[in-house]
Amino acid sequence: MKTLLRLLPFLAATALFAANPTPDWTVHTATAPDDTHLDYVLKLPAGEGPFPVVVFFHAAPGGVGLDGLKRLANPLRWTPFLNAGIAVCVADYRGHTANRPFEVLRGDVNATDDVAAIFQALSADPALDLTRSAILANSLGGAITLQTVSDGKVSPRCLVLNAPASFFFVGLRGRPGGKDPLTDADIDKAAALQRIAPLDLPMLLIQGTADPLYRVNEKLAEVMVAAGKDLHFQTFADESHSFTNGPDSPAFQSAVALSVEFIRKHLEAASSSDPIGP
Repeated sequence: MKTLLRLLPFLAATALFAANPTPDWTVHTATAPDDTHLDYVLKLPAGEGPFPVVVFFHAAPGGVGLDGLKRLANPLRWTPFLNAGIAVCVADYRGHTANRPFEVLRGDVNATDDVAAIFQALSADPALDLTRSAILANSLGGAITLQTVSDGKVSPRCLVLNAPASFFFVGLRGRPGGKDPLTDADIDKAAALQRIAPLDLPMLLIQGTADPLYRVNEKLAEVMVAAGKDLHFQTFADESHSFTNGPDSPAFQSAVALSVEFIRKHLEAASSSDPIGP
């Protein structure tokens, strides 16, 4: 029985990876307030819409363009969402100087406005129901997502954050990568709580324990839960920073299955009559 229980996430993921005939990815462009052009690709599930949608924001670097987005349109990751009747948007955000990725969060107009611009463009698509939207984001994309939602620029129904690069969001003092759990003295807790306060939505944080960001996100999760936020912190033993990108493995498939089930649950619970931000 214990062996069967350990295998259940893998078996569920395998079932979700069954082939699903869907239309091809379509190419689109949104425009940020400073006229930065933002590519995104969209794929709809089979059937009739309007469909709920999951919007994916990738890890650094920003500004990967269409070629980068096409590489991120991995069917192993997205077919399970399409099988669940959820449209998938894989979106870009602005570029930055090499090795200075957090430039994207600086300035009067920044990557948080890029996220809002993508949502605004998607809201004009009659095939989509933006009252049932979720964000799934990796690393720097997760940091951008946290700040965007904290700032109130978009209002998705739920978030799935894969190893978000959250050290600025949590106010880390020093560099990430330590082996010991962080204490309150290791972060700017007052600033972190101020950023966390507006995050009134269900969140799933997926984190490999072999990732240098493990202790940072462990602390972020601790502070969020203590602040009463609806967060589930799911760790994967000995997995690295980018395991949720593949290659295919039981851990990768289990993380995808968890993400699909979490998002499907919260989008199905959402009422299409409720308002949502751009």
